[in-house]
Amino acid sequence: MDISSDEFLDVGVERTAEIFRVRFWSVPVNDWTAATVEGWRIKNANVSEVLEWARANCRERTFELFIEWADQAQTMDGKLVPQVGLARLMGKRPQPDHSVTVSWVSPQPS
Repeated sequence: MDISSDEFLDVGVERTAEIFRVRFWSVPVNDWTAATVEGWRIKNANVSEVLEWARANCRERTFELFIEWADQAQTMDGKLVPQVGLARLMGKRPQPDHSVTVSWVSPQPS
């Protein structure tokens, strides 16, 4: 962790978080299933309320917490198009701790 004083002199725009996203991840129970995700978009709440809700509803699943904002991207021909931006506040997507090898036997020519 690297900590330094903050003078707020370099901030050009400050926004209030109005939309949050929570993703609940279920980890695979065996080699034949994949992780599943359940996503929620939350408005009219503050970060403490969203975090409390996520912890109460995770049911032993891991979760990610994001803030959402409206952004724009530039196309190849220079046009600006709407785009959603997300900033992760906490959590991470679960990573598999193993790989699965699938093999099969081809029929022998007769």
